[in-house]
Amino acid sequence: MFKVIGNKILALKDRFTAEPAQLIDTVVLILIALGGLFIAVSEIVFHKIPLFKEPADVTLILVALLGLHFGIERFTVMDRMEKRTAFLDLAGIRKVPKSIKSVIEEHMKFHNDLRRLAIRTRQINPGFEIIAREVIKEHTLQLEGLSKGVLSVPREWKMDVYQRLMVRYQERFDAVSEDDLNYWESSTSDAKEYLDIASSSFHQHDTILTRIFLFNLNELSRRAAHITGVLRRQEQAGFGWGVAIREEVAYDVIHQNIPMDFTLHNGGKAVSLSRKRDRRYETIFARRRNLSDISAYKQAYKDLVPACWLVNQRFVESYQGVRPNQSWKDVTDKAQDRNKRLKILLPDTIIESDVFVLVVSQPQEIRAKVHQLVKVVNNYYRELRRR
Repeated sequence: MFKVIGNKILALKDRFTAEPAQLIDTVVLILIALGGLFIAVSEIVFHKIPLFKEPADVTLILVALLGLHFGIERFTVMDRMEKRTAFLDLAGIRKVPKSIKSVIEEHMKFHNDLRRLAIRTRQINPGFEIIAREVIKEHTLQLEGLSKGVLSVPREWKMDVYQRLMVRYQERFDAVSEDDLNYWESSTSDAKEYLDIASSSFHQHDTILTRIFLFNLNELSRRAAHITGVLRRQEQAGFGWGVAIREEVAYDVIHQNIPMDFTLHNGGKAVSLSRKRDRRYETIFARRRNLSDISAYKQAYKDLVPACWLVNQRFVESYQGVRPNQSWKDVTDKAQDRNKRLKILLPDTIIESDVFVLVVSQPQEIRAKVHQLVKVVNNYYRELRRR
């Protein structure tokens, strides 16, 4: 009963804060109610009403007021209905399917219930309303993004989205990583869970996994032991990995408007990246209007391959699958030009592949090959500076 009374009071408050027509309608209804009550009480107490000589006079007045009420209600209801459906025209929707209509009705009901609950708890628990508004705002942002084929979530929700992507896109997973060696090393980050999910997809669904790590010369020299540990864990998870030298990447590739930290799912059905400026995890899904944008990420991956000096055998076997319908001759030519320069400057260097300088065939070779890479790269650039 108290709940019903509370709802009626809230409804009455809404009426008094409504538009003028609705306010007039409310006053009319109150006059009808008070007038009827006054007449009934007067008949009982005083047995007659000096103001009216005949009952018909009272009846006509009340009927007139009721007519005014229904007239106002008719136009205000139609006005509210037009306003509620006007947004459909703005959105370009001419006919609302039943499924969408039921979703809208359900959403409006829940939103109204939440508004009422927030008003009732505002005094005793103001934090509830604040949290509710923040959650609604976040989900509204996600809905807006999904309408454009983009899913953007807070970084804390990254693993949930990542797992959903791995379930839906099981053919390929090709990634690029830069400036995140600490992340892969840290025991407090979600890196282990990340690798566990990838490894599970590799073993259960034969998902092809590749990752290119981009290191500058300074980082490569100072943190060789750390890099070795990270590469071992990637190897165990089933990744084909490559180590690219940042100084070997073309200027226009490094400075294009693409962060060198992204993942291609199923060869470009979706692209995921961590946005550092606002700490959000964003996934762009391929559609007709953004195929050129998706292609730019695939090209960025391809452009990094000639800068890879150290790779494992799994990477050699799978990297070209990122762009299976394109020629990789330009990549091979660039790599072979580099290898020629390397042989001229360091004649004793043993080059183990047409495209790559060093190739790890067995996991136990990783440590030795990383140290060999550091030595070769430092000697190579020392000779370059001399000339």
